[in-house]
Amino acid sequence: MTHAVRRRLASGLLFRAFDADRLLPRARRRGARRLATAWIRGLGDVPFILGEFVRHLAREVPGAETTLLVRPGLEEACRWIEGLHRVVVVDEWRRELTLESPWGLAFPPPWEIREALRRRGLDVEIDLVVPYPLGRWYARGFAERRPRLGQAQDAGRRGRLEASGPRSSSAPSPSGRATSSR
Repeated sequence: MTHAVRRRLASGLLFRAFDADRLLPRARRRGARRLATAWIRGLGDVPFILGEFVRHLAREVPGAETTLLVRPGLEEACRWIEGLHRVVVVDEWRRELTLESPWGLAFPPPWEIREALRRRGLDVEIDLVVPYPLGRWYARGFAERRPRLGQAQDAGRRGRLEASGPRSSSAPSPSGRATSSR
């Protein structure tokens, strides 16, 4: 068995063992409300994956307070996620950690998240670590969540594109007109 195959198997086993769909029903039964997760991947994934994950946690665990541990450089983008309780920067985490992981993971494994919480004295404030923001929940209903691009009405020949999915606030659209929440 090659090293790449072993990494893929280890990654798959860890991913399934700590999948949100497996952890959250038990958390609800135990009354866990203070959850923690981590993100060290790219900035562009924050609104489409991480924001959705925080909303998923809130739907699955009513009253959930989600703490997010991030690598340096992501904290400001993550503070805009609606429903997020706290953002904690873990200075020792870097983007390259995803490439160097002996487990073949794109996220810190659960024990690294717990250790980062412990070093900051936050471990006693967390009921459950949900380490992997991607999982089976994300595949379900993906078509409704994926961003769709369409031509802006006032773009004319410039061909400017804007997101055409539902907006979460009454902020001005890229075309300058106010949009309403749906």
